[in-house]
Amino acid sequence: MKFELLIVCDMALEQGINAIHTHLINALAQMLEDNQNYIDRSVVNNMVHINYQRQVSINMPSVGNTIIGVALELPDENISNPKSVITGFVAALQDSSPTFHVVKFEDSLLQSYLAERATEIFDIEMQLRRAISLIYLNTYQLQKPFDLLGEEQVGSNLGQLTEEKMKEAGENQFFHLAFGDYIRLNRRSRLTASIITRFVDMSDGYDSFREKILQLNQSPIQDKDDAAFLSSLKQIMEPIEKMRNCVAHNRNPIGDIVKDYEIALPELRKLLNDYLARWEVQE
Repeated sequence: MKFELLIVCDMALEQGINAIHTHLINALAQMLEDNQNYIDRSVVNNMVHINYQRQVSINMPSVGNTIIGVALELPDENISNPKSVITGFVAALQDSSPTFHVVKFEDSLLQSYLAERATEIFDIEMQLRRAISLIYLNTYQLQKPFDLLGEEQVGSNLGQLTEEKMKEAGENQFFHLAFGDYIRLNRRSRLTASIITRFVDMSDGYDSFREKILQLNQSPIQDKDDAAFLSSLKQIMEPIEKMRNCVAHNRNPIGDIVKDYEIALPELRKLLNDYLARWEVQE
């Protein structure tokens, strides 16, 4: 397991880089011991490496004047509670002189955790796109499969997307929504010249055109069950999106993000499974 950190410290309080190295080793050894990892000190010494050192040109004794890059290499096996070890190590350095600011970058544990969440979110989003595509293709009677969002607010963000590109990729517009757009589906866009032009092209005469204009006061999806499904997403997608953002941007999910995601994920799976089960073919 590998971890990379940048640490701000006050070298003026110590003997130099060797003293900082010893401070880091002591902090790691303490965290290992606190988590029932009784490892020989010579082995712990080899887990801590200082790779970078940069002096900061300031003359304020209360502010760190050196930035160091630190690599930790923990064995992949025989380490009890490695996440707790690293979390405690970072916390200890935040609060103990001569170190007072730590930023963690490469993190093998975080990488593995986010990779598992990425697989979950890939599966759930593909299932979600499948369900929504069923709804919209049915609503528009297969007439415009590459323009299912032409009358919706979220469709206004897809102006550069062409039918040719979607065909080449085997995709539709739902593959190009921002994750937060799923809860904004089934909302009419405001009346614009392009919408009026589209309605004119789709209309057989004045009565047909007038009917389409009147539809602007209605949600695009009128089927009761389909509309209820889309509405239910509003109550469940936020925790999924927060975890998805951590995955997309390689961030550590802290606070209630993990707990809320673990509650929302099975609820969304059930919602999707129940909806899609309506259209399953019984062999």
